[in-house]
Amino acid sequence: MSAFDEAAHPRGQATNAGQFRDKVNDAPDSALDGGADADEPDFNTWTIPADRLLDLSKAVEKENRRLERAGIEERFTFTHERRVWRDENGTPWLVEDINLNRPRIAVGNWQFLAQHEKTAAGAIITHQTGAGERVAADPSMRCDHCGQFRSRQKVFTLRGRESGEMKQIGSNCLSLFLGTRPEGLWAMAREVGAELRFDEDEVTSGASRAANAFDGDDLMLATIRQVEKDGEYVSRSNAGYARVPTIDKVKGEFTALVSEPASPVEAAEIAAVNAWIGSLEPGEEDDYLQNLVSAFTRDEDGVLVVYSKHAGLAASAISSYRRHVAREAERAAKEQLAKVKLAEFAFTPGESLKGKDLELTVVSMREGQDYGYGAPTHVTLMDEAGHVFYWKSTGYMSAQVELSDGAGYHFMPTEGGKVRITGGTVKEHRVSDFNGDHETVIWRVKVAPTAETVAQFEQEHAQDLADTRARRAAADR
Repeated sequence: MSAFDEAAHPRGQATNAGQFRDKVNDAPDSALDGGADADEPDFNTWTIPADRLLDLSKAVEKENRRLERAGIEERFTFTHERRVWRDENGTPWLVEDINLNRPRIAVGNWQFLAQHEKTAAGAIITHQTGAGERVAADPSMRCDHCGQFRSRQKVFTLRGRESGEMKQIGSNCLSLFLGTRPEGLWAMAREVGAELRFDEDEVTSGASRAANAFDGDDLMLATIRQVEKDGEYVSRSNAGYARVPTIDKVKGEFTALVSEPASPVEAAEIAAVNAWIGSLEPGEEDDYLQNLVSAFTRDEDGVLVVYSKHAGLAASAISSYRRHVAREAERAAKEQLAKVKLAEFAFTPGESLKGKDLELTVVSMREGQDYGYGAPTHVTLMDEAGHVFYWKSTGYMSAQVELSDGAGYHFMPTEGGKVRITGGTVKEHRVSDFNGDHETVIWRVKVAPTAETVAQFEQEHAQDLADTRARRAAADR
């Protein structure tokens, strides 16, 4: 590539605009950093919907392949920052603010800083490159090579890489000024991904598609109410032919589900879930919690917002929080029980438990190893005094109970619940190798619900009957 030779490319006089003569251009140097028609807004920066970020990446890759074919080493690059924008109805949108860095074009000792175009209205549009500084055009659109003051449509700002001298050159004079034809100048004004831009006016006018985000509180409220209707939370992994994922129902009935304000109980749970999410500091060993935290974005007011693509993950926060509360309650109960454990045994080996009206709290239940005869259940229990009992059950642990109206149900011991021991024998006393508890080992145990448990089932059964009668009466009307 040849270097520029001033003798081979004579310039004209500023006093005789446009006429080339064999003398150096004595036009005054132009300050290219504050023209009155500097572009507003920054044409290297715009906003796209968050769900179009991948499309922008593909568009940038396509343009970079064109640069590679043209033999240009520089590439388009971009940075992005996610934020929440709300329309006039307060509906949240997740958008990405894009800053496009254009490739730096250089020929010989001259580097291109910007391209300036004059519109029909006389305003100047400037396309900045990735050179790291911002420049504006001389409003006169004068060319420092030919010195001609005429109404050009396009000029370029160049800087000498060694001297630092700034020049504004008209598009028709570039080859004469540089001594060669520059390649890749189209990249300076290429609006990569322009078709993806987020138009707030269209959103406000209702002409665009549905919002791509949910208010976090509304999504959780809708989930709480849907779970209440269904009696369970169904994740996508547990869904099947007859079980629709909860999030699909929430999305389909979202407007109806949030039509009524949250009750005090619902609002309290939502606030608790928000606080729990804010307190999470999951490590790499728990991908789910890490992803759950990432599913929520806070707007400038600190309100949680959820990208629609991650709505299912965010909705699972309700069931996850409830499991967390249950685990914490279980842990607290076990810690409390541990404080009252006695380092002594109850009864004597061989003694029968029948008729002793013994009521025990189930501390833990865990399934043991199956060696071909069925997996046993290891049950740890405790009486009010603090004596620890151990029972290894190899059979059914349920008990058939008959209610006052003749209806029956199966009673099963559960962790944290109480049982009444109606039969069994003390097998031995031992100190646990696992935690050092003084355990009274019992076997051949028979269990039954306590009087309080029976009364609770009686009440629930009566309520079920009343509800059934009410539904039938309403159907008959």
